[in-house]
Amino acid sequence: MSGHWVNEYIGRPYRVGADGPDAYDCWGLARAVQREHYGIELPVIAEVDRDEMLAVARAFRGHPEVSRWDMVGEPRDGDLVTLGRGTVSHHIGIYVEADGGGILHAVRGAGVIWSRPSALRGAGWQILGIWRRRDT
Repeated sequence: MSGHWVNEYIGRPYRVGADGPDAYDCWGLARAVQREHYGIELPVIAEVDRDEMLAVARAFRGHPEVSRWDMVGEPRDGDLVTLGRGTVSHHIGIYVEADGGGILHAVRGAGVIWSRPSALRGAGWQILGIWRRRDT
């Protein structure tokens, strides 16, 4: 992905509660990328322990911002992608169309990485939803 903005993030460390620019957790990365590259302001999820990603997912499901997003079948640049290790979403990334398409996400123990959808299963992840924000 030579010269693509995604490279600015790859390799940054994972840190719980981090919103960048030096480190990120998955929600912090999603917020930063949506704001900086797609002009979308995602909410701060401050009322829960961000080390408990299931609690973050539950808090977001109950947040008014969720009503602006629709689940779609095929990803486009900037869509949010929920992932899990099983059937419960507890991780989020951003679909980026660069270099054939992939998901930019912050992973505990690995930091910010870019993964092709076909490689996620080998790493234990399943795509559980692709979400696109409706124009409001």
